[in-house]
Amino acid sequence: MAQPAVRYRVWVGGLPPDIQKEDLYEKFSKYGAITDVVLRTSERDTYAFVTYPERTEAEEAIARMDRSCAWGAPVKVNISKDFAPTGPRRKTAEGKPINEPAGPLQGLPLPPGWKVPRGGGSPGR
Repeated sequence: MAQPAVRYRVWVGGLPPDIQKEDLYEKFSKYGAITDVVLRTSERDTYAFVTYPERTEAEEAIARMDRSCAWGAPVKVNISKDFAPTGPRRKTAEGKPINEPAGPLQGLPLPPGWKVPRGGGSPGR
């Protein structure tokens, strides 16, 4: 079975209750191609998930839009909790999350002070 394409989902909180998906597309498409926008409302907050196919686009959107007053009051923008900065969390065949970090992306350097242990496993400090 083929692996699903990696996608990078950005959480946007503190939105006005009357915001529309089109408003989010307009602001966030400046930073890259958007594959999906999901708008949610709770008793306390209106928030959205904006999905990008590229990590750099998601990072740029976070850097430019976090704490911006694009709709009046400052909004909070961050990587969605269900996606680590290196991509989606790994899951077992049963769909349960694997708590072990996936490690660095192919071709990217390890963060300073990190080493890959001998005999495989996850990088650690």
